[in-house]
Amino acid sequence: MGCVHSTNQNQAELKLKRKDASHSKMLSAKLVLLGDAGVGKSSICQRYIQNTMNSAYEVTIGGAYLQKEITTSNGQLLKLHIWDTGGEERYRAMAPLYYRDSQAALLVYDVTDPRSLQSLDYWIGELDEKVRDDNMIVIIAGNKCDLPNRKVSSEEARKFAASHSVESFEVSAKTGDGLIELFRYISDQLVLNLPKMPQKGQS
Repeated sequence: MGCVHSTNQNQAELKLKRKDASHSKMLSAKLVLLGDAGVGKSSICQRYIQNTMNSAYEVTIGGAYLQKEITTSNGQLLKLHIWDTGGEERYRAMAPLYYRDSQAALLVYDVTDPRSLQSLDYWIGELDEKVRDDNMIVIIAGNKCDLPNRKVSSEEARKFAASHSVESFEVSAKTGDGLIELFRYISDQLVLNLPKMPQKGQS
């Protein structure tokens, strides 16, 4: 089964009015990646930003910073500040340092590991309790959808996402499948929501 994307919103609401981007002021937003160790958060970032992937697993200690300038579907320029956080339990106490000022959170699980999907309950609870009160965008993404031994079906992921009122994507950091669609969705939603959010002064 390939990678899929499930959205709970009316597609008509996601259509953005086209405009000339030549004089657009660049907007700025912060995205944090959360999830268990080994689900592929760093690989997703590397594939999307650098179009590379390190085949050797390396533990992210604390957090790693990347950025990318994007032109969204409506022609708006957006600088995305991306914080990739360590997934090991010993680093969980550091996570608030990275998600506290974020306008969006990408929660990543491994489609071959059902426990990694259930672990997202913890992160959704954290965000709901501490920061998800200012129109913060939350998305879940199932990584490794290129592998044949998946244990989390697309339907299970859709139900999980719907139960938390978030959007669900499936991607492959190895092949790049689904990543453009995922980050396009995040960026478009940020442009729609940024006027409603407190400005955090990203540089």
